[in-house]
Amino acid sequence: DGTGVSLIEQPIRAEDWEGLKRLHKTSPVPIIADESVVSFEDARELLSGDYVSGVNVKLMKCGGPTNFIKIFDLAKSLHKTVMLGCMYESNISLTTGANLALGMPIDYVDLDSGPLDFHDDPAVGGMEVRGGEITVERPLDLKPR
Repeated sequence: DGTGVSLIEQPIRAEDWEGLKRLHKTSPVPIIADESVVSFEDARELLSGDYVSGVNVKLMKCGGPTNFIKIFDLAKSLHKTVMLGCMYESNISLTTGANLALGMPIDYVDLDSGPLDFHDDPAVGGMEVRGGEITVERPLDLKPR
C-alpha cells in the first residue's frame, strides 16, 4: 500500500465494533482488534463478521493458552492475522506465550512486558530478550523465587 505501516491496532473504542468494520472496509492498512477481544466469542464474531483484518490476543485476557489456540485456529481458518500480545504480566505468562510463538505460525508477537519491566516477578528463568529477540532455553524453564 506504500504506507510502510503493517497494521493498525484497535484505533477506536473497544465497544465500537461498527466503527472497526467501517475502518476495516476503507483503510488501506489492516485493522486488528485488541481491546475488543476479551473472549473466544468476541473473536468469533469480529472475525466471522469481517469486522477486522485480525486480532491481537493476550493470554491473560482471553483465558490462557487453550483459548488462544482456539482463537488462532479460527482466525487462520478465515485467513485473518493473529498477533500474540501481552499486558503487564509475569514471566510465567510470557514464557507460555513465547513457547506458543515458537511452535505456531503466529503473524506478529508483542511480548514486551515481564523481563523488561516486571520487577517483582514470582518466577525466574523462562523467556529472555537478547538483542531484541525472544529466547527460551528450554520449554517452560521456570523456577519459583
